[in-house]
Amino acid sequence: MRFSHAAKKLDGLNGLNGLGKLGILFGAALLSVGLSAATPVAPAPETIAQRLGKARTSKDPEIQVAAIRSMGSITKDEDIDNKVCEALLELSKSNDIFVRIASIETLGNIQVNVTRDNRAKTIYRTPFVALLKSKEEHPKIRTAVADVFAHTLDPRGRDELPDKEAFKGGVLEVARNKAEHNKSLRTTCIVGIGKFGMAEYIGALAEILGEPDDDIRSAAAQAIETLLSGATEVQISVPTVNKLVELLRDGKTNISLRISVMRVLSQLIRDGNTTAKNEAFPVILDLADFDKSKDNDLVLAAVESLGVVGSAEAVAPLSKTYGIYFDPKAVDNPKDVPVRKAVAKSMLSVLKTQNEIRTMDMRAVKGAVEVLVRIIDEDNSVDVKSSAIFSLQYLYPKKFEAEHKVAVLALIDQLKTKADDTMKKKVAETLEFITEVNHGIDHERWMEWFQKKYGKLGGAKAPPKDGKAP
Repeated sequence: MRFSHAAKKLDGLNGLNGLGKLGILFGAALLSVGLSAATPVAPAPETIAQRLGKARTSKDPEIQVAAIRSMGSITKDEDIDNKVCEALLELSKSNDIFVRIASIETLGNIQVNVTRDNRAKTIYRTPFVALLKSKEEHPKIRTAVADVFAHTLDPRGRDELPDKEAFKGGVLEVARNKAEHNKSLRTTCIVGIGKFGMAEYIGALAEILGEPDDDIRSAAAQAIETLLSGATEVQISVPTVNKLVELLRDGKTNISLRISVMRVLSQLIRDGNTTAKNEAFPVILDLADFDKSKDNDLVLAAVESLGVVGSAEAVAPLSKTYGIYFDPKAVDNPKDVPVRKAVAKSMLSVLKTQNEIRTMDMRAVKGAVEVLVRIIDEDNSVDVKSSAIFSLQYLYPKKFEAEHKVAVLALIDQLKTKADDTMKKKVAETLEFITEVNHGIDHERWMEWFQKKYGKLGGAKAPPKDGKAP
């Protein structure tokens, strides 16, 4: 086709005979071939063997490290058959600290990505324990090992016993060692106790909470929170709960630690811990009795914690908080918006909690819906309103059906506002989730459906603005 088109053009040229025209055509063809040949071709990706060769033999540490880290993306069983893990273990003994760290971290990544036979972990588990415990080793090496162990030791996997031995002899021992001067290493090991997920080690974390260093105590609180999220039937002693409450009450304790402790206590309250409910809930409520002079991070943490508690008693102060931080004349105040958005997200947590617990409390569900409807009706901050609309999706369970009517009408009303189509599409998504009906952003069709479903219009009542429980 290309040649035919060129020939037509040549027919219009004067003074060229047939041979001249043929020569020009031939030259154009050669030029075309030449251009095609000059097009760069992407090089074939390096094989595992090639990358392993660079890692072993290159004299350039930058090339070595890059080659080693590239093997951290291995996901196929067969790709580690070429003694990759054995080679990386040898490289972890290199004289170059950056090669060593890269090798240690890559072995951990391979173990996470390729779990067949626990090949990587079987090779590194014992020598890594020795590295972790050795005070002669560079702190970065020991911390890298601790992080690998935190992500790959599994007390419930096929290597349960050797993993537990490595954990007790390595991670736990370093975590409890007050004489360990490498704080980063200790905090990594302390957090690793939580990730290991064995309830029996809650006592060790409670001991660490009694230490004076705020960073160490924060790591212990974070580990307890992680452990509570992952383990079942965790029993926390009364003295430990009292210690947590003491830390929460102490205004001299740094804010990040108080926030970590508050999150732990809110989980305990949700799970029915009597001591936490009696001692900690009033403290959280006191923080939730917000005035704007308080630290915003503490305010946000208290809002989040009340959402985790998820009870009717938690909803009322959150409603009050929203009212304190809502000024219709300044809806986009940068200090107020995050708090109001956090309130909306906390209502989501309330709905999730009530859906998951054995004995649902419809007072909590009703209160959460009233707060969310109030936000949707009156808050013109796009961020806050969007969070409230999304949170209402969690009203979908049939057992919450008694509150569907109020929420659905409030959402339908949003479709006749001047909101842009993006916001209206979010409304439509939430409506579809709750009702299992799809009328898009068509307000009239939704109103027709509503009247057929519920009969006469039912107004969505605004929640009490005094913050009293519904």
